[in-house]
Amino acid sequence: FQDPNGVNPVTELDISNAYKFQRLNNPSTHPFYVGDSGYKTQSTDKVFITGDGSNTAGISDDESFTVFFKEGFTIDDRLDYFCTVHQDMIAQFKLVAPATLGEIPAVANSTGAHNSLVTALIKTNLIEVLQGDGPFTVFAPTDDAFTAAEINLDDYDTDEEKAVLRDLLLYHVISGSVINAADITDGMTAVTANDDAISFTVSEDGVKIGEANVSDADIAASNGVIHVIDKILTPPVDVAPADPCDVTIGIDSSGYAFDQVDVKVNVGDTVCWKWTNSAMAHNVAQTTGISSNEILAGGVYSGAAAATVDFNHTFTEDTTFYYVCEPHISWNMRGIITVGTGVDAAAPSSETDETSESTPGFLLAGSIIAMLGAVVLLTRKNQ
Repeated sequence: FQDPNGVNPVTELDISNAYKFQRLNNPSTHPFYVGDSGYKTQSTDKVFITGDGSNTAGISDDESFTVFFKEGFTIDDRLDYFCTVHQDMIAQFKLVAPATLGEIPAVANSTGAHNSLVTALIKTNLIEVLQGDGPFTVFAPTDDAFTAAEINLDDYDTDEEKAVLRDLLLYHVISGSVINAADITDGMTAVTANDDAISFTVSEDGVKIGEANVSDADIAASNGVIHVIDKILTPPVDVAPADPCDVTIGIDSSGYAFDQVDVKVNVGDTVCWKWTNSAMAHNVAQTTGISSNEILAGGVYSGAAAATVDFNHTFTEDTTFYYVCEPHISWNMRGIITVGTGVDAAAPSSETDETSESTPGFLLAGSIIAMLGAVVLLTRKNQ
């Protein structure tokens, strides 16, 4: 802008960087903005401007905006800054090419819109990682995205908290490849640096990663590329598989017995036998009775005895289940599981019991009648 002497100060801009503009004072009658297409004209796609104001209404007070130079913008292009109220207040920046591109942390730090991201990278020792050879593709949430997600970096002080923050940040990084905007297709997925997956949606409204919109793409760095996003990406929550075991049986401290030898469960329950690196090999083999050493053919069997066993069986009906450890039958290493009301396989059923009780009685009665008949017959002969 012109100073009181009518001189236009010229400011030099390195087009490899991004620049944040804000007022050092507030002459409220002179809201200003920038553009590469002339006074009050919408900028081309080679320049991305985010923040407050517009090409027709500049910034005042504590408002600010950040300018990114995209691929294709060169020092032969132009960038003007102007007052949106007074057309004669316009000047042109001097544009210079970079000696070399900065690494991803340096590029992010230069935007003015990623202070929270850079602070988080420092806090989790990821600055050094993203200064490495890469290449990296980084989806960079803005400061506003951190604010909207209510992430207060001061809350991450312990090692455990920093580990959570580090995992969150790595979910925004793809390591080992550069994915430019032109490479992204609808429904595409990619694996992030924390071994989770992200998915992309491409529509007429633009590109989304999960629920985050890509507000600017293809910001080049010496070791990769940055895409600016408007929301924090949240890694999927790891859900531990449900424990199928209603009861878990192991080996007791002696090493020659199960740690539970008489267990009661409900129909539908799953019993697990688990031990790891036990001093001796053990297994589970169903037997025919409470004191039987006869292994039931086709019965429940955990396999050959082993020092580490993770075996389970789900009981689907009332029964009484007897089992042993094969190598230690002589040590009486056995157990019993009563399922529901229990049915003793070694004992006769109630129907069998009635038959076994009634049959001898019937035979005895028949024998007595036969004997009486023989006596009567003998008496008649004697007469």
